[in-house]
Amino acid sequence: MREIILFYTNDCNAECPHCFISPLKKVGIRIMPTNICSLALQYAAYSHIHRIVFSGGEPMCHFTSLISSLQELNYDDNIKFSLCTNGFWGSDIDVSERLTALRDNNFDTLIISTDSYHQHFISLDQSVIPLIKEALSLCLQVKVIVSFDKNNKQFATVSRLRKMFQDRIDIKLRPVSPFGSAKINGIEISSLVQQSKLCNNAGNLCVRYDGECFICCGPPIVYEYKPYQLGNILTTSINGLTDNIIHNEICSYLPSVSNREGSTLCAECITHAKELDSMKKEEDP
Repeated sequence: MREIILFYTNDCNAECPHCFISPLKKVGIRIMPTNICSLALQYAAYSHIHRIVFSGGEPMCHFTSLISSLQELNYDDNIKFSLCTNGFWGSDIDVSERLTALRDNNFDTLIISTDSYHQHFISLDQSVIPLIKEALSLCLQVKVIVSFDKNNKQFATVSRLRKMFQDRIDIKLRPVSPFGSAKINGIEISSLVQQSKLCNNAGNLCVRYDGECFICCGPPIVYEYKPYQLGNILTTSINGLTDNIIHNEICSYLPSVSNREGSTLCAECITHAKELDSMKKEEDP
């Protein structure tokens, strides 16, 4: 396990047409309480994990709560934090102060999502690029995630960022998953397959704002497919969570379908999970 992903909030300032977590907005705004952050940090220390990723939603919609929670907690300086964001705050007058506050609380990496979906709500020129420049000036690492569909319209963003920042930032392409808003809006999903593995996310503990734990930080955290569930960090012991990860059937399945031609990353995995779920129900008396 490389890292722990904290799904800090379901709140977001954008309504991107490809967003797989959009169904979670129906339950109202949720924010991860400090005690769940604390338990995740305890798990990280126990398991010798040195990277925690704050995701969502948009964590920066609740920046003050995030920083306050971390300041209340005790954690090893060896644990570093990453922040997933759409970069909307890059145009704010206090962007430098916010980045400094993140850095002072052990954040060393920004993971910024930007593409034509996000750029309908957050300007590449006015928000994202200024944020990248400011983050680099403060010696923070910057990773950029660009989602793409069958039309492959996103390569203009990739080309522009690569030309501007060269190798100072890490850019990754991510295929759109056919769930949530992407399914509702009928976005045509690309058949391109990653060259390495089918999935790089399964196997890392993902903790949702309510304490529910999953083997994946993708659509399963929304639809709660049982083969992905590991327990709740509020009630399941550290050893119990670890054991559930080690014996999880999805983690053993994914390497066997690596590079399968014509697959979409999440869709094939979830199809298998549903099959597992049906088989277990048939086996139960």
